[in-house]
Amino acid sequence: MIDRIRKWRLPVRYKVPPRNDLIAFALMALAFGLMVGLAIAPGWGNAGSTGPVIALPGGESAETGTTGDTATEVAAELQPPAGGEVTKVANTDGGSTTSLADSTTNTTTDLTGLDDPEPEAPAEETPEEPYGNPPAEEPVPESPDPGPALTATVVGSDDAGYAVADSAGNLLFIHYPNPVATEPKAGKRIATDIDPVDNGTFAQNGPLESKGSASTSKLNGMVTFIDEDSGVITVSSRGVSLAVASSAAIEKSASPPEPGSWINGTISFTPPKSSASAEVKEAPEDPSDPAEEEVEDPLTIPRLTMKSIVSTGDPLEEIELNGPVTWDMANRILTIGADSFGALNREIEIRVPKKLPLKGIEDGLGYAASATPDASGNLTLTGLSANFSLKAAADPEQAFGTHSR
Repeated sequence: MIDRIRKWRLPVRYKVPPRNDLIAFALMALAFGLMVGLAIAPGWGNAGSTGPVIALPGGESAETGTTGDTATEVAAELQPPAGGEVTKVANTDGGSTTSLADSTTNTTTDLTGLDDPEPEAPAEETPEEPYGNPPAEEPVPESPDPGPALTATVVGSDDAGYAVADSAGNLLFIHYPNPVATEPKAGKRIATDIDPVDNGTFAQNGPLESKGSASTSKLNGMVTFIDEDSGVITVSSRGVSLAVASSAAIEKSASPPEPGSWINGTISFTPPKSSASAEVKEAPEDPSDPAEEEVEDPLTIPRLTMKSIVSTGDPLEEIELNGPVTWDMANRILTIGADSFGALNREIEIRVPKKLPLKGIEDGLGYAASATPDASGNLTLTGLSANFSLKAAADPEQAFGTHSR
């Protein structure tokens, strides 16, 4: 009879584990169910049971090989969760009944309150920017006016313009603007802007600012005249020749200048003690010869004094001379004053080659000349430019020789 019943059992048999293992498995299953319930609770809520719980058939005991009682005891230990009802199910092998949880019992843990998410705190409102123009940017301070480009010391002046020595000692000739400005005196420090003109000199462009007075100044230029008896020399640059009393400085110099030398020096605006012009000595009257002897005019000592002088390099092959001129077309000799401002009563003769057809030369006016000396010291003209006014200096047609366009 028993064998016949066993033939009709389900084809799958389950071996019931020991009690202690079952309890552990039950607790693990319960914990896993709680975690799954917490995970799906927001989407599903409190879901009902998916189906009835089927009691597992009892299996053979590992120790006795019998069935029924052991399965009943194990099933009795697997009680449903709290709140579940018990239903009596008869064992198919004639054994005792097993208590199982009712299939309609809700076995899920109460998760009330977990479905609804916690209310979020209201976001802080950002105050809107008030309408209107944005705050004005602070104005960028303008850079201060650098002022005039040239600051220099006046070393001489005439009707056409004035000569200055800049902070490095370079000689520049600056023409007055139109109308003619007040002639600055030697020793005055000035500041102004200048523009170049066609003949190589400059023109004042803007007001002339006074910067006080100076007792000394640097001076650089080319030596174009030397009077060995008095020690007076002329220092020249384009458009200007400046006479300076230099006897004491030449005596102390380790490299005395010669015509064509480039010198670096320092001048003083205080005239030397012997600055008074030598008196003209009258020839004694000879009763037997009423004709008076001609006496050479002594050299006038300029008011500028050279305190120190150093010549650098070899003499240049071409020199600059500036001053009032006299043109002898028949003999082709151009005579020019030794200095621009008439401080020296000396003149220099320059031979003019035929290839330079000088035209329109006005005697007595200032010109800038370029010349080359030979071994004997004789000069030959290489170029001539009008320098007696700003209009003439800026006229390219009045630039001759090497200075013409």
